[in-house]
Amino acid sequence: MGAEVSLSEVQSSPVFRALFQRWGTLRGYFPLTNLGVVVAASALFAYFKFGVPRADYVIQLVSVLAVTLCIAGVLIVFFGVLLVRQALSTHERRRAGPKDPIHFEAHRGFGQGLELPAWRWLPLLEISWTWDSPTGFRLELAKIEDRLVEQIESELRARGEQIRRRFVIEDGFGLARLSFIRAEARSVRVLPWTGELDRSPLLRSLAAGDELPHPAGDLVGDRVDMRRYVPGDPLRLVLWKVYARTRQLMVRTPERSLSPSVRIAAYLPATKGDEPAAAAAKVAIDAGLFGEGWVFSTDGAERPATEAAAAHELLAASRAHQGTELGEAAGLADFLAGESKSEPPRLILFVPGRTGPWLERVVDVIRHHRGRVSAVVVTDRVVEEAAEPKIDRLLKVPEKLDPSADAETTGPELQQVCQSLVAAGAEVMAFERPTGRTLQGAISGMRRVA
Repeated sequence: MGAEVSLSEVQSSPVFRALFQRWGTLRGYFPLTNLGVVVAASALFAYFKFGVPRADYVIQLVSVLAVTLCIAGVLIVFFGVLLVRQALSTHERRRAGPKDPIHFEAHRGFGQGLELPAWRWLPLLEISWTWDSPTGFRLELAKIEDRLVEQIESELRARGEQIRRRFVIEDGFGLARLSFIRAEARSVRVLPWTGELDRSPLLRSLAAGDELPHPAGDLVGDRVDMRRYVPGDPLRLVLWKVYARTRQLMVRTPERSLSPSVRIAAYLPATKGDEPAAAAAKVAIDAGLFGEGWVFSTDGAERPATEAAAAHELLAASRAHQGTELGEAAGLADFLAGESKSEPPRLILFVPGRTGPWLERVVDVIRHHRGRVSAVVVTDRVVEEAAEPKIDRLLKVPEKLDPSADAETTGPELQQVCQSLVAAGAEVMAFERPTGRTLQGAISGMRRVA
């Protein structure tokens, strides 16, 4: 027997999306909705079948009113299309040249895009629009004073240089509708939601552990020294046990040390469920955990990044390569070969807690790399894997695909990922993005294999 194919998988296929989009474009040129067609056809049928032959003036009047409503709805919609197109042309003329980019953070941020008049003087006109591309965004049209303001949200990171909007104009009775597509050259960049990863002390250990104590060094070592408290010092650094014994406020300070020159090369494979891993990479970049002279890259990147702004662009654009030939760690070997010409760098990998084609490629690269390798495994949640009876699958209505579900994993799958990376020779750290806590259970009992 062949593999079972669910309705949700069919709906998410590229062929189905292309056909559905094509049908939506063609359907948008016909002014009457399904309800409008039924009302107009029923009114005409009643008029010529019953009203005229029987001289029933009530049926004739109702039929004429129904047809008149359909015609009025079509006229209102055509007039609305002219208003929207004129407003869009005016908007483009006013904002000629490079437009303000739309930048925000996924999950907890939002951006503002297009603004159009609300046309309150035409109450039977309803205007809405959605994004055809880039995909994965959630739009809300907020009425602020006499304007319609587009507010954009997203659960996933994204990158785009052009926005294709599908405008839908319809009447208040739902009898007539027209739609058209308009493109706008405007940059969109959504960075991954970091959750509580920035508070995880173990994640910050990526930049620690290599310092050598030296009296001529900088204050960059572990906090093993102490000094008197001065106003402005964080209270979390106060040594309360010392205060209880001596009644003197003392705080922990880093020791003077020198850090050996170790170049870090960080990489993010673009694969299913990589959103938490991308968030961890952003935290490491923003917090300066890579030290100096670092380089960062992702699947599908034309060139590596050596500064935070360029790395953010690579992070946002990498999601577009999920499930493609450029994804699944396809560029990791070439990236590392280009960075290992003189001396092998320390490799830091940001990977999801789910298995996939990327795992075999990453394991192969780790085994052949002559330098130190650290793997940061990040997920949103470890869920229980419950077996669902087939009869329940057949009777259940397919649920809408939840993009955040890809960032979850099961205990056995997370264990398999960590075990494979450790067996290849990597130092593994596992985290949960929403809480920032370390998933020690996923790597407990495993030892590093040289």
